[in-house]
Amino acid sequence: RHETGFIKEIVRTKKNLTIPDISASPDVDLSDFNKKEGALLGVPLLSKEKPMGILYVYSRRPRQFSKEETDYLTILCSHAAVALENSRLYETIAQEAKETTILYEISQSFISSLDFDKLLDNILKRIIDTFGYLNLAVFLIDEEKQELKMRSYINYPEYVQKMKIKIGENGITGHAASTKEIYYAPDVQKDPYYIKGVKEAMSEVCFPLLIGDRVIGVLDVESPELDGFSPDQIKLLSTLSAQIAIALENSRLFEEATKMSLTDPLTGLPNRRSFEMVLNNEIKRSDRYRRSFAVIMVDYDNFKVYNDKFGHPAGDEILKRFS
Repeated sequence: RHETGFIKEIVRTKKNLTIPDISASPDVDLSDFNKKEGALLGVPLLSKEKPMGILYVYSRRPRQFSKEETDYLTILCSHAAVALENSRLYETIAQEAKETTILYEISQSFISSLDFDKLLDNILKRIIDTFGYLNLAVFLIDEEKQELKMRSYINYPEYVQKMKIKIGENGITGHAASTKEIYYAPDVQKDPYYIKGVKEAMSEVCFPLLIGDRVIGVLDVESPELDGFSPDQIKLLSTLSAQIAIALENSRLFEEATKMSLTDPLTGLPNRRSFEMVLNNEIKRSDRYRRSFAVIMVDYDNFKVYNDKFGHPAGDEILKRFS
């Protein structure tokens, strides 16, 4: 109601406004007050010369407000404005400190662990404990089927966990993965992409997990409140989604490197290094339980002759089929 005459005039002038007789004030629109008679005084609460509120004083009978009264109320509003501004600043600083703490803790987790599933569970729990969201989930892309599958989650029922979402065809998550952009639905019941999952969900925001220009999954967050995400919260979750994407890629590369170091690239079987690790463990177990074990060697007859006759690529195919 900032367009009504009384409020508009105080906001414009940033000064006190007195109406000694409401019934005889045709120049100022007082319809919002629903008063036929009496007097009215408005005092602005100013913070750095900007109005942040108005104190109203109403008298049931027409009267003039004395200078002492208006001076007292002006001083009171000045102190109130300072207190409110300090309170706002404190809330802002406290929120920023909380967000910085979360980002630091999660960054440290990424550094200290390569167990992605355990790491992801801890991150989602930390987010939900801090902000009180209803559900969180990370979906990963099945490149072959072009589907999203849930990898890590909190508070989703079993039937939702098993959902497979076609990219670009259905769901807010499928839409975000397709467009590679953040998607916010302040009211899921009115959103054309929403797939009904948890009945308590009222709003939802989804973040694509990007490595360069490649989407590897999405972070999906639901709130039990309409328009349950502030711009600052969306910004923070966007930062976290970027970190989650990097951690996921690092985890994948680590798993590949580990597999390559223990696996023969031709056959996919454990290599000599892996064999020696297993052999050492078996020796220790044999000593501990006083049991024997055997190592069996398998060799091809005339394999060199086969290679010489048909070539080494053909010999490689034989090794892969046999292994």
